[in-house]
Amino acid sequence: MSLSLVLLASLAVAPADTAGLPPDTLPAAHVTVTFGGEPGEAVRVRDFEFGLTNVPDTRHQGGSSAATQVRMTREPDALTSGLASRVASGERIPEVVARLERAGSAPIVLRMFDVQVVSERLLINGDNAALTQQRLGLEESIAQLTAEQGEADRQLAAIESLARERLSPPLEVARVRSNAAVVAKRLGAQRQRMALVEGQLARWVPIQEEVVLSASRTTVESR
Repeated sequence: MSLSLVLLASLAVAPADTAGLPPDTLPAAHVTVTFGGEPGEAVRVRDFEFGLTNVPDTRHQGGSSAATQVRMTREPDALTSGLASRVASGERIPEVVARLERAGSAPIVLRMFDVQVVSERLLINGDNAALTQQRLGLEESIAQLTAEQGEADRQLAAIESLARERLSPPLEVARVRSNAAVVAKRLGAQRQRMALVEGQLARWVPIQEEVVLSASRTTVESR
């Protein structure tokens, strides 16, 4: 049986690394994984992890070899049964090519040979409850900061009007202007955090499929 899979994977990053970034600048990778050499249907993958480890080679004294493992989490679909059958049968895939691309960085091409589907698991995904709670908290924070920004803008307009009449000292004008800028910055940050949470909720699926691959040999190309 010939299977092919094209993956769009999001690289895992800490929330602190993305809190100040617009949604369109978040780290993302296009990953193409081929099973059998035919083009496949594009699916979205929540996580993609690649590991290359040096392990002792028991067949040769003092020798070692590189063990490759790929772990990916995605939404179950028509490919799920095909991948499960490879776990049961032990049927190996001659070559798997994964191409990872990030905006502003050179692509990374992983070529894995003699690949085995080690395991496949279906997982219940309960992340939506925590994400929904985050969204509710952010909605409250944004509403409060929006009100604060309105008040800060009114104070700034009033103090600038007085300053034009020379009725307000420059230091007071600078203080009010600085406060308005701080509130606007806080509000912008919360709105960006909200965009992150909304994006995660949009990609949420109730059931996830975790697939683990291993390879006898791997080459890594970075151009």
